[in-house]
Amino acid sequence: MDPDVGLEYIVQNEEFASKLASGLDTDNRTVKKQLFGLLSDLTSYSPPDGYQRVLDALQYYKVKLSRDNKHNWRRVHFISV
Repeated sequence: MDPDVGLEYIVQNEEFASKLASGLDTDNRTVKKQLFGLLSDLTSYSPPDGYQRVLDALQYYKVKLSRDNKHNWRRVHFISV
């Protein structure tokens, strides 16, 4: 599969940001690392729109965490290699 096709789909479909953000709600560090890699790729693939999708995804995740009261947003641990 051509990765550009997948990235273009994400850029064109605003609602997909919430699906990406839902994947961050896991304890699996590998999945989180891959999703952050995808979000990073998205910002460089299509700078204005891709960047906005990443911000949308992170905002959705932030709201979901605060709504679910699972975590404190300030304590979200980003993956370190």
